[in-house]
Amino acid sequence: KRVQFQAGAAHLLRAAGAKQCIALHVVSVNWSKDLIRASIKKEVGSLEYELHSPNLLFDEKGVSTGALSGPPSTALDKLQILEGLLQARGEEDVSGRESDGAWGESVFVGDSVTDLAAMLRADVGIVVGSSQSLRLTIDQLGVRLLPLVAVLNEALPRAPGTIY
Repeated sequence: KRVQFQAGAAHLLRAAGAKQCIALHVVSVNWSKDLIRASIKKEVGSLEYELHSPNLLFDEKGVSTGALSGPPSTALDKLQILEGLLQARGEEDVSGRESDGAWGESVFVGDSVTDLAAMLRADVGIVVGSSQSLRLTIDQLGVRLLPLVAVLNEALPRAPGTIY
């Protein structure tokens, strides 16, 4: 079994990986490091990225139990990872939108409710997939969801509470 990539995701990762100025980080609460590494290698090939995901647990015989261990395991973990990355890149105050501009804009792409806080914190948050629970949560919180093409017409920093 393998992870099913969203349409265009492998192409996007290859293109982003080809640019030396883009630091790629993969953050997951649902997939193990081993599965993600194998899937990226198969779908994308060689790619430089940092992985933030839990580990598979193994029994005393070396057989996977199917359970995951370690962070990230919550939406708060994802947000803290993003804030740590933003702070490391030179932002003085991770709660604000001021950046030294040295690394460009931050983008967080997500497909679930556990991604929402990080998508709202990033300079650009992008929703992929068709998660009904994510869409319902977005509606209930009054978050403005715009077509991705709208990012080209919006001034950054974007209005708080807007994702694409």
